[in-house]
Amino acid sequence: MKDVILQDLNTFINIEEFADLHQVNGIIMPVVIDADILKQRFSYRDVPTDGVYTGKLVIFLKTASLGKPPAIGSVLRLDNNMYLVNDVSEANGILELTLEANET
Repeated sequence: MKDVILQDLNTFINIEEFADLHQVNGIIMPVVIDADILKQRFSYRDVPTDGVYTGKLVIFLKTASLGKPPAIGSVLRLDNNMYLVNDVSEANGILELTLEANET
């Protein structure tokens, strides 16, 4: 069973399939970015406050890529943008991070 999960992980987090190379906290690694999944979970954008919106996205990467998962409330740099880590979950070698940043 673990072999099947590992094969699926290598397919999902693969730059030939679903992932693209991104810089996460200064390290280039394959990452799957999904902003659409949030539309299913809750509103993609919060109600604006004085012209400021909270943009959210979810990224998926191999758990081993970061060493240890970031803490909720910590800051993560994705490419050249800073995000607040809003949620963290890990299952079967895949780390799912929900990130948010203020947008105007």
